[in-house]
This record gives sequence, structure tokens and C-alpha cells, in this order.
Amino acid sequence: MQVKSWSRTGRAGGSWRFDGLTEVQFNKLAGGDYTVPRYLFLGVVPDDPDQYAEISPGGMLLRFQGYYLSLSEEVPIDNPKSDRKRAVHVPIGNVLTVRTLLALMFAEPERGGK
Repeated sequence: MQVKSWSRTGRAGGSWRFDGLTEVQFNKLAGGDYTVPRYLFLGVVPDDPDQYAEISPGGMLLRFQGYYLSLSEEVPIDNPKSDRKRAVHVPIGNVLTVRTLLALMFAEPERGGK
């Protein structure tokens, strides 16, 4: 899993257009030939880092929302470069919740092919 935070959001229809992955990072998530599923977790956060989280005796509150994306259907990039970016579209409906996190953790991995 890769976790990225992002405060300068951009929407493209029903998804967030995230352009913060390098081609090398993209390739670590792309393709479906992994024993353990791989995901991008995208935390949409406030502009002010002091507002990201609030800690109290009752727990921790993270501001704004988290989203997830599987890139298992994406084709890895040939000869990826760490200085080039690869944009991805994270569906706005892929909200990271306790239920979705558990479903992702216990999902059967895809094997061999699309």
C-alpha cells in the first residue's frame, strides 16, 4: 500500500485526479500479479498541516477524508522514471471507512491475468 496526502485537490467528473505518483511508484501498485493486493490510499487533507488531526483522550480525529484505489487492472509502465509523474483517477465513491478497509484487507487477491 502507498499512502499519499493531498491538499490541492482536483476533480475530474466522479473522481479525484491525483498526479502525485511517480512512474516508479505507480508500477509498484500496477498489475494484478501479486500475492497480496496493493492499494493507493489518498488522504485529502486541509491546506494547514496543523488542522490535519486532533488528538484527545477519546481518540484521534483525522480531517477531511480518505479514499482508496486498486491499480490491479492498470498496465505497468515500461522503463519507469522516478522524475516523471503518472496521474490516476480515484473514484469519489471509494471512501476509506472501517468497513471498506476490512473488505480490502480480506479480499481475495487476483491472480494471473485480467
